[in-house]
Amino acid sequence: MLFFFLYSMGQVELVGWHYFLELRQLRPSLYSVVPASQFCTPAIAFPARVAHQTLTYLSQVYCHKGFGKNMALYSLLRAKGERAYVVEPNLVKHIRLFSSLRYNFHPSLL
Repeated sequence: MLFFFLYSMGQVELVGWHYFLELRQLRPSLYSVVPASQFCTPAIAFPARVAHQTLTYLSQVYCHKGFGKNMALYSLLRAKGERAYVVEPNLVKHIRLFSSLRYNFHPSLL
C-alpha cells in the first residue's frame, strides 16, 4: 500500500499536479465550489444577494493603476463582509495576457 501511494505521488509530481487536477473534469460530481482568491476575476461567482450590488458598484467605480477590477471587486466584498466563489476545476480559461492598467500597454505585441 505504501509503495502504491509513493508511486502515485511520484507520477503526479512528474506529470504535474495541475494536469492531475484537470482529471476532475471527467465527472461533474468531482467539481467543487470553493472561496475565490483575488485572481482570475472572470471566473468568480457571487451569491445572488450580492450580484446586483456588485453590478451597481462596478458601474460607479473607476479603475486606475494599482486599483484594477479585481481590487474593486474585493474591496466591495470586504466592505460588505461577503465572499466570492469559484468552481474547481476552473470552468473559465484564464487569459493572463496583459493588464490594461499597466504602463507600456502595446496590444499590437500580443
